[in-house]
Amino acid sequence: MARAEILRRLARFDEAAETYRRVMRFPGVDRDYVLGELGKCFFESGGVDEAKSAWRQIANKLYAGTLLKGNGLFDEAIAVFREGIRMKPDAFELHRQLVATLERSGRTDEALEAARRLLDLEPDNIRNIEQLAKAYIDKGDRRAAAEIAGRLFSAGVGNKRNPGAATSSGGGGGFGSIMMASMQASWGGGGQAPRSNLDRAVAFFTENGLLAELKETLDAQLESQPDNAVLKLKAYEVFEETFSESEKALALLQALETATFPLERQTWLGQSSQRDYFRVRAYSLIAQKPALRDARLAELEAKGVEALDRDEIIELAVIRQAQGANNEAAELLKRAVTADDTDLVALSGLVDILLGAERYKDAEPPARRLATLLNDRREGLEKEMIERARRDFVRSLPIRFQLRLTEELLADIAHKWALGEALVSGYSGSIRTAGRLRAQLNLATILAKTDRIEEARTIWKSLEPTNPADADGWTMLAGIAQLHEQNDLAYEWYEKSLIAVRQLAGDQLLQRIYSGTLTTSWYGEQEGIDSAFNAIVKAFAERDKLVELYDFLRETDQTVRARRIAEQYKMFDTLKGLYGERVESARDSFRRSTDDRLTASVPYFAEVCKLAELYDRDGDWPGARKIYAAYLEEFPNELGLLQTLGEVAEAQEEYA
Repeated sequence: MARAEILRRLARFDEAAETYRRVMRFPGVDRDYVLGELGKCFFESGGVDEAKSAWRQIANKLYAGTLLKGNGLFDEAIAVFREGIRMKPDAFELHRQLVATLERSGRTDEALEAARRLLDLEPDNIRNIEQLAKAYIDKGDRRAAAEIAGRLFSAGVGNKRNPGAATSSGGGGGFGSIMMASMQASWGGGGQAPRSNLDRAVAFFTENGLLAELKETLDAQLESQPDNAVLKLKAYEVFEETFSESEKALALLQALETATFPLERQTWLGQSSQRDYFRVRAYSLIAQKPALRDARLAELEAKGVEALDRDEIIELAVIRQAQGANNEAAELLKRAVTADDTDLVALSGLVDILLGAERYKDAEPPARRLATLLNDRREGLEKEMIERARRDFVRSLPIRFQLRLTEELLADIAHKWALGEALVSGYSGSIRTAGRLRAQLNLATILAKTDRIEEARTIWKSLEPTNPADADGWTMLAGIAQLHEQNDLAYEWYEKSLIAVRQLAGDQLLQRIYSGTLTTSWYGEQEGIDSAFNAIVKAFAERDKLVELYDFLRETDQTVRARRIAEQYKMFDTLKGLYGERVESARDSFRRSTDDRLTASVPYFAEVCKLAELYDRDGDWPGARKIYAAYLEEFPNELGLLQTLGEVAEAQEEYA
């Protein structure tokens, strides 16, 4: 198969096709896959009829139809999907592909009929509902589309997987960047959760311009599902953000104060009560809407500050903050804290306002009190979080990952979630109740800003991740330490974050748990060169450890960043020497190996490519060719030769 693929790359299609045919005669070979590759070979050489013939012979009709559809052969793909459905009527993915192909080929009426049939077979699947609604949109029937899409708001629908679906192989600073990345990151990473049926319902209506229908549908669903708290929360978001109906949004928030939420949706755990969570959101909404704010402000001012109860004091503080009167807001919150020094909402708001004004000495007493209160609740909260993690995170994992999830990992997830958010943005008219992590970081900031850096370092160290694979945790702490010019700690934690990323690279379960916003943006595939990344480079450069950083970037396929470092710090000569030694070591290991020569040559060839790349990046293409030639002398096998020629041909084309 490798030989045939290389022959295809070299445009030697006849030889490649014959090689594929020979492979199909081997016992135990995946005939469908080989036929798929043979069809691609024919298609690439212009033999469309031969490609069709090869793909039609594939037994897996989903794979065959997908190949035909992907290459624009819609009529043939439709015929194959229909044949597969006749053979296996309950293969829902075949139905979905048929609907999509009919839509792409412009056969709207047939697509509509196929989508109706699929929804009858599987009425509670989100994708089926979306497909039928989309078919009605394409036909121009908005009313019918809205009626069908309204089913997405029902509590019983879900995004089900087809266990029989076939698969085929065809075919990551500066102050602002560090702090904004930290502000947006939760200590408990784990990747982005899939969209719910409610999210997809709202998206469908808005993306297709069905706003009037969305409003009508939401009203009807709220009436028919009066106890559905999650639906009410989504409706609040839509009425507030999409329709700007503040009064209705406010009424929904007030109803949510006493609504019954499933445990996995209780995002306020560890930071406030449900009542305070939604009440403060209501205060923020009032503060941001001038009509609501002015009316409520008149009522509160008429009563006088002395006559206000706790909730009214916090509400007035939020309004004053929205008006830019932060000093008045702080005085109001001090009054609430004096009345009750266990009030997490008032303490959080007061600390944030004082920190924003750089009044560090004034902020210290409430910050210490807040940190102490949350520390005292730590053990009980983590126990509660274990069950929430089971429902919210574990159940969303594929079965193979659920089976690997140990009690130790589950406890660590609960620990991370119990810490809460790291930092939040300080826009006006908002109070965000702090979790333990933010409370500790705020206290550490106060200590650092008042020349008690050792105490601050102690707090930061106490927040070190409990699992070495927590790349987001190490990165966030490193950024904060570097912000306060604690470069020894920053380097130590950046180094641990690189080790963590290597560990995550080979474990998809750990990626879901520990790879979050920071890991993705700083070490991910986007390879952005920004002030945050430059901060990491600076930390390594100060300790003459850029070679280690280059190694990490190269090993994780971040070639743009690796090249940037090598060019900026003129590292090519140093790297050539180091990688040359590695090639020699790999060659010795290859010669001593008793394994199959092709298998044994893989690590050797990988080191050869890395060294040749350095010569190429430095503008020495002849030097790179000599390195490849030396490899061929050690491994003259035809397959190795073809592989190398393929690499050389691609590189010459790229840099010609």
